[in-house]
Amino acid sequence: MKQEVSCSLNKAYILIYIIHLAILQTFMFANGSKQSSIANIESTLLDKSSKDSKTNEKLAQGASAYLQGDIDILSQNAPTIVQELSSIIYEKTGVKVFLHVVKNTPQNDTQTDINAKFQNRRSYETHITEQIQGNYAIIFLFYNDHAITLKSNLPFLNDTHAAELLEDYAYPYLPADSVGTLRYNDGVNEGVSNLYLALTHKIAKHYNFELNAPKPMEKQSDATKVVIYAMLLILIGLFILVRFGLLAFKKKG
Repeated sequence: MKQEVSCSLNKAYILIYIIHLAILQTFMFANGSKQSSIANIESTLLDKSSKDSKTNEKLAQGASAYLQGDIDILSQNAPTIVQELSSIIYEKTGVKVFLHVVKNTPQNDTQTDINAKFQNRRSYETHITEQIQGNYAIIFLFYNDHAITLKSNLPFLNDTHAAELLEDYAYPYLPADSVGTLRYNDGVNEGVSNLYLALTHKIAKHYNFELNAPKPMEKQSDATKVVIYAMLLILIGLFILVRFGLLAFKKKG
């Protein structure tokens, strides 16, 4: 009898071990896909090094018509990248794609509350977009406000679709860390770069042409989450079954 119980327990533990490996492989696959996507993102927009005068001078010399605002916080490659992709989009579609950087939102100070900051950002966006002629899509990075927004006058990029792009491609990478820290810069870099790529690809798809640029990172799909949660529940169920089944058997014995 003891040998049969031992054999059953061994089989149960082996099954648990196999499921555990499967879960680990699923997580590794998800993380591997994300890292692969990260490696494909070549538009490193934020400058992770010190922002010295030489960097600012090079940025000023290579400033892009599609890259606006406080570009001194961006990398040296940002103007070239934005100019190249936005120029392709404009030539193919007539849509102007801008990246507008605001380090300190106008009218904000240390006493400005969160609601006032929101209204100040909306006022600033309106002031900028009113000056744009023709079809446009513009990404705003409000650096000190921990905010990234997207505005457009195109029907397929209305507020609802813009919110979806932000939710899928920008917000997941925007950290709550203090402004200026390495983690904050890295997160903002990923969020802005990812959103810019997603936006340009969405416009290209709408106008039926293939954009030769890296694809944006995708957030983990709901299907993957369901599979992982299901496997975790099975694993927990088997553990409880083995654990309490064994205790019940011992008490009965």
